[in-house]
Amino acid sequence: MPKLYLVTRRDLAAGLAAAQIAHAAILWATSRPIEEVRKWMEESNTIVICTVADEAELRNKLATPVGGLGFTDPDVNGELTAIALDPGNSSKKECRGLPLFLA
Repeated sequence: MPKLYLVTRRDLAAGLAAAQIAHAAILWATSRPIEEVRKWMEESNTIVICTVADEAELRNKLATPVGGLGFTDPDVNGELTAIALDPGNSSKKECRGLPLFLA
C-alpha cells in the first residue's frame, strides 16, 4: 500500500516542526483530486514522517521527480519548512534512510 511521506527539518523546534508537518499534509490533501485522496485513505491511510537536516536538504528532496508539494511559512521568514511527497514507491525510495521524526 502506498504511504504518504512527509518530511520536515531537524533544525526546527519539535513543536514548530509538528505544525509544519500538519500544514504540508493538509496542503497535499486539499491540492489533489478528492478521488486520489480517498483512494489513498481507503487503500493505505499510512503516513511516514521523516526529517532532513535543514532547508537546503529539504529543497533537494522537493526537487526530485517524485512529485509533491512544499509548505513555506511566513512566520519562519518564508522558508520551506515541510514537504509532502506523493504516495508511491518513488517516495519510499527517496525517503529510505532518512531519520524518522522524533525517533
